[in-house]
Amino acid sequence: MPSVGKRVQLPTIHTELDYIYDAGLNPGLSTYWTATAELVMVEIDNTIGAADVYLKLWDLAEASTDPILGTDPPDMQFPCPALSVVSYPIVSKGYTERPLFILGVYYAISTKPGTDGDSSDIPETDTDPTIRMMVRKF
Repeated sequence: MPSVGKRVQLPTIHTELDYIYDAGLNPGLSTYWTATAELVMVEIDNTIGAADVYLKLWDLAEASTDPILGTDPPDMQFPCPALSVVSYPIVSKGYTERPLFILGVYYAISTKPGTDGDSSDIPETDTDPTIRMMVRKF
């Protein structure tokens, strides 16, 4: 147990880090072009959602066309229960032992996992979770 009166220094965001924020105002498949950066953290804020949701990520470098929600399996998927906030640190090595998402990321939120569901399973705009992602720039 920490001593009373101990000071704690809060971490600051380093200049090599960049912050991506999606307030849930544009549900559906979205593209974020990170351009020579590596995804290092994902946070899903589903505190206003009454249903469990899944954040699905596709690597822009691996996709020759836009992925199709409900058809193309995501490269990574993160669940978030209803009325919750969940953070995931990312330590990824891709298919050829390189980090995933270094050129960019497609992402979508769905109430169905994996390739289940389609665009009808995207949460409504007023219950769409807030997505926060942090990348490390090269």
